[in-house]
Amino acid sequence: VAEDTFELLDPVPAELCHNNYCPRCFDSVVGPAKASYDETLERAKKVGFWSRGYRGNVPVIKKALRDIEVVGGKDRDKVVLKLGFKAASMGYNGLVRGELVSKKVRDHGYQKMVWSGSAIPCTVDEGKLEREEFREAHWRVLAHR
Repeated sequence: VAEDTFELLDPVPAELCHNNYCPRCFDSVVGPAKASYDETLERAKKVGFWSRGYRGNVPVIKKALRDIEVVGGKDRDKVVLKLGFKAASMGYNGLVRGELVSKKVRDHGYQKMVWSGSAIPCTVDEGKLEREEFREAHWRVLAHR
C-alpha cells in the first residue's frame, strides 16, 4: 500500500500501515477500508465551507458541539479538504465559522508556508441553501439592469 493512500486519515489504523499484504489480508482488511475511505473522500469534496467573515445566512440544521482543527498543512486547499474529510467522517455536510491561517516558516535561506485551520462541522439544509443562492443571484441580476 502506498504511503499516501490513506493520507487524510488521522491517525491511520495500525493494520493499514504495512507496505505489503498477502492477497487474503488485502481483500479482508485493506479493500473495505479503501472503499470506505474513497466514499468519505467523495463526500468530503462536497462539504461546504463558510468562513468566519461570511455575512449571509447558512441554513444549519444541526451543529457539532466542538470545532475541528487541522495543523501543519502544506497548502490552503489541502487544509480545507482535511477539514471536510473530518466533517464527512463525522456525518456532517458543512463547515461554518471556518478560519484558515498561514504561517511563514524560515529555515535559513529557504522559506515555506504552513497552513492550519479550524471550523465547526454542521448539517446544512441543501435545498434551502440552493433556494437562497438562487434568490440572491436573481436579485443581483435585477439590481444591475
